[in-house]
Amino acid sequence: KLIASGKLYPAEELYDMGVIDVLVDDNCGEEAVYSYVHNHKKHWKGHMAMQAVTNRLKAYDYQEIMDICCNDWVESVFDMSDRDMRTVERLLRSQARYVPQDTAMPAPASVSV
Repeated sequence: KLIASGKLYPAEELYDMGVIDVLVDDNCGEEAVYSYVHNHKKHWKGHMAMQAVTNRLKAYDYQEIMDICCNDWVESVFDMSDRDMRTVERLLRSQARYVPQDTAMPAPASVSV
């Protein structure tokens, strides 16, 4: 849309649209780049993972995402048999063996009802 329109957008508008991450004053770009890299290098993998998710989600509108997450997925979970659940649990245990310990997510807490 941006390219096809041929319109020139001010930096503030591009920032508001999420196209650019940081606004800086004129002649401060190089310093801002070094600062951005310094402040984000420790979390680079996390940022890249979030960017990948964001890029994938941009292909869908809100209603499609809600249909997939809240309708299709929930409906399929309720239709699972005990055998299906055991298969999912086995896959999760198997997958956990391949996740490095320092990045593994904690196990969910038990819930009593």
